[in-house]
Amino acid sequence: MNRDRMRTLAKHLKNNDPPPGMDGFDYGLYVERTDCGTVGCIAGWAVYLFSDERALVTLASDEIFIEAARLLELSPRQADLLFANEDVCGHVGLSKAVTAKDAARAIESMMNGNPDPWADFLEAQKEDA
Repeated sequence: MNRDRMRTLAKHLKNNDPPPGMDGFDYGLYVERTDCGTVGCIAGWAVYLFSDERALVTLASDEIFIEAARLLELSPRQADLLFANEDVCGHVGLSKAVTAKDAARAIESMMNGNPDPWADFLEAQKEDA
């Protein structure tokens, strides 16, 4: 795990400060270009922050997951837990959508060694229900 990059990514997410070329956050979309701008998930933000412009043009959405894991030096398991957590993906049954700040907290939780970086978010969802 590249802790410096993870910290930088968490800082951008916590401050809702999208990287150049990105306009917002959506946990359910790797990168989506719309009439209102470009939104992306944790993996999308990582690629926009740490990859060169050439990669942004050539990567298909399914490759963003792999590139983000490489850039952040995450194991396949870590990447899956952070980017594609089954309990968080799609916001199904959640009382609120995942925000950029929630994503920052999940990154910080993973950096602190939590085996389930979304546990606190999911617990809060249960309390809100």
